[in-house]
Amino acid sequence: MSPSWSPDGKHITWGLAHLNDGRDAGIVLINLQTKSAKIVNTFQPYWMNIIQSPYEMHANTSTFWSPDGKWFASATQEHISRDVNNWAGPAGLYSVIRVYDPAGIEVIKIDNSFSLPFWNPDSSSLAFEYNDYEDFPLIELVEAGTWRIRVLNLPKNSEIIDWR
Repeated sequence: MSPSWSPDGKHITWGLAHLNDGRDAGIVLINLQTKSAKIVNTFQPYWMNIIQSPYEMHANTSTFWSPDGKWFASATQEHISRDVNNWAGPAGLYSVIRVYDPAGIEVIKIDNSFSLPFWNPDSSSLAFEYNDYEDFPLIELVEAGTWRIRVLNLPKNSEIIDWR
């Protein structure tokens, strides 16, 4: 993962690999004013038993600041031990979007996302593709602040490309 600067230049978010004896990955929030760092999330990456290099982690962890700098979203691919009969995704692979405030407090967690999140230019909402493993992909719009989710149907076999 490449670092992501907050719009005001006061924070950086960055991915971490090989935490907790190499089992976990994470996201760190760095406050450049206080010169402090806070791990805001740790998770078991889906590639834990496949690769050994932290350099390969960048494709699996990304962060995205809202244009107004009030929030940052993370997108991770996590390995979850779960009964496959009770969820829609492939066994073991779990894509998660989380949104945090600039202090690193998680405000919402959205499971089973299918694409990276994209902020609306006015920071009012976050959009991403959601896969319900049925016939039609969906776009979910998450309203910043209230965190209400609105679902929009996409044409069959289509995907979101970019949010502008």
